[in-house]
Amino acid sequence: GDVDKALEVFMWMREAGEVPTTRSYNTVLTACLRNSEVDKASKVFENMQRSGIKPDRVTYNLLISAFGNLGDLNKMWRVYEIMGRSNESPDVHTFTQMIVAFTRARRSAVSRQLFQ
Repeated sequence: GDVDKALEVFMWMREAGEVPTTRSYNTVLTACLRNSEVDKASKVFENMQRSGIKPDRVTYNLLISAFGNLGDLNKMWRVYEIMGRSNESPDVHTFTQMIVAFTRARRSAVSRQLFQ
């Protein structure tokens, strides 16, 4: 499908000597997540980190949103912690996604803490 084609083009670019940018990684992540390919998105993110490409706020928010929508609060929180150790600060979108995810999971105490 579209995700496999995006990954194929991405790998071809790398093999051709093109250095992927944060934006190109985010494009592939978006393709994966639009097609509910969260496992592939996780692998792309891991590859991004191994390659020394610095994730940006968009990268983190894509993953936080995806894991939050899946109800995988542990992975969502892990991405948030990685974001906290980077120079990227959470924004309104970050906190909104996390509050919604914790509220859906009936973890309103955590939602209130994030809101404050």
